[in-house]
Amino acid sequence: MKKFYMFFLLLFGFMTYGQNSYFITQKDEKIIIDDNSFYIYLIDKRVGYRLPGIDWQKYARFKDFKYFVLGEYLFKTFYIDGNKKPSAYYVLAESKNKKLVCIVKTVVKKLSSIDYVTYLILDENDNTILESTFTERLNDENNEKRNEAVKMIKNHFNDCTELVKRLDEYSVSHELITDFFIHPVYFDCKN
Repeated sequence: MKKFYMFFLLLFGFMTYGQNSYFITQKDEKIIIDDNSFYIYLIDKRVGYRLPGIDWQKYARFKDFKYFVLGEYLFKTFYIDGNKKPSAYYVLAESKNKKLVCIVKTVVKKLSSIDYVTYLILDENDNTILESTFTERLNDENNEKRNEAVKMIKNHFNDCTELVKRLDEYSVSHELITDFFIHPVYFDCKN
């Protein structure tokens, strides 16, 4: 019987440790969520998630949480340029005085869909230094905006070596740079 309880405790310990996703509420409560259950509802300014072991989806409004940690991604609320209503973005990098954030919106049409990438560089007070949007379409305008994104990120975050290294891997072609933002890995460059 002791072996059964030890096995149960060991198994439960691994299940608990395996959870890489959680969020922090505005009241600094940490809520563990089921990995791969996160979904953003931009129009409603809320996110959906599931608690471990529960099948139904719960929701949190942007104003109700500080941030979500989703494995190697960080999704955070911001009051940009002093706005009283929060926005939420994935954080790609944070340095001592700047943040690189982005959001990708997929617009579905009759026979296709298109991704719109919006990225911002914010100062330490969440004021906009730079904002730009481009699509995944391969045309001169979007190609130029993608090239400009690479230059601006390297210019503002040149001391964030891991971010620049990852950016270099993705900036070899116009198709890949969009994927850099679609998979927004977080880098803490504050040290």
